[in-house]
Amino acid sequence: MPDGRTQVVAISRPVALADAERISAFRKSKLPGVDGIWVFITGDLVMFMIYFLVFTTGRMEAPAAYDLGRRQLDPLIGCALTLILLTSSWLVVRAVEAAREGSSGRVRTNLLLAMLLGTGFAGLKAFGYVHDALAGHSPSSNPFFGYYYAITGIHCMHVMLGMGLLLICYVKASKPIDDKYVLWIESGACFWHMVDMLWVLLFPMFYLLRSGVL
Repeated sequence: MPDGRTQVVAISRPVALADAERISAFRKSKLPGVDGIWVFITGDLVMFMIYFLVFTTGRMEAPAAYDLGRRQLDPLIGCALTLILLTSSWLVVRAVEAAREGSSGRVRTNLLLAMLLGTGFAGLKAFGYVHDALAGHSPSSNPFFGYYYAITGIHCMHVMLGMGLLLICYVKASKPIDDKYVLWIESGACFWHMVDMLWVLLFPMFYLLRSGVL
């Protein structure tokens, strides 16, 4: 006949398994990261939606001027910037997966590569600004360029903020990974993916779309 200790163990194991299952179900049912990051992301998306609407309204009122501005930009630079951010987002996804598996080494490697690509994005965008300015395209030279410098400049600020979040996650990964850290990196990843998604919209809006498309 099993003693009391054996009964306690037998009972505690199903309870522990049930708790683990409830935690797992909760993790799957909720959005990744902390709730606050989604409030911040929602606010940012609303802000950029307003920018897009204002830009589109101006474009409808002066399609020739906007199309003239678009043709002054180099779409190859815009394409390279897009590929850089898409690749960095893929690396951040790999970092999150590594964090969930508890592999701090792979987390730091992927985050480091993602941040290097983010730096490359900022450097190439700065080169594009200088190139456009030297060609005589200032914010006041054309309504298109006024919005171009303003909106992409704000986006670049978001890139720098996102890199700051990734840097924090990189530093924190030097310690053993726990559930709290997973929330940290999920939050940083969500913000970084938002920055990536915004550029995927900005690229065709400024570099590709011709008059009459919008």
